[in-house]
Amino acid sequence: PATAVVPKSHVTRARPAKSIVTKPHSLPRRHINRSPSPKASTFPLKVTAAQATMGNPQHAMKDKGVIDSGCSRHMIGNMSYLSDFEEINGGYVAFGGNPMGGKIFGKGKIRTGKLDFDDVYFVKELKFNLFSISQMCDKKNSVLFTDIECLVLSPEYKLPDEN
Repeated sequence: PATAVVPKSHVTRARPAKSIVTKPHSLPRRHINRSPSPKASTFPLKVTAAQATMGNPQHAMKDKGVIDSGCSRHMIGNMSYLSDFEEINGGYVAFGGNPMGGKIFGKGKIRTGKLDFDDVYFVKELKFNLFSISQMCDKKNSVLFTDIECLVLSPEYKLPDEN
């Protein structure tokens, strides 16, 4: 009995489609294998480290914050989270696609066990608390994003040296 060894074929990627000629004497047009680009997530990144332990402990924030790279100022929709509140006529702030999103009624501070936020605007129309990355970085904090979370590091935190 004779045995034959049949080589196995391995496919690592799809073969390009055959070229198509639409006009005589033209260069061949080749199809580009395209894969759909990943859709941008519409889910905001949530704060996991901002829980109010100082100020009003009975009103702990319980992860109700959104780290927002497009937000120029910290803004909050619940005045009870703020300490040192002062009323101001701060005009209006746009959000949610509405140019007249909400009126700025005042500002205050949020003190947590790990992060402190100054000049937090109170906009009662907000459904989420928005924390500005640019304001955090202005205070020398580092903001690191991974696939699943956002970490805000204090200026004192030093990353280990990789050398």
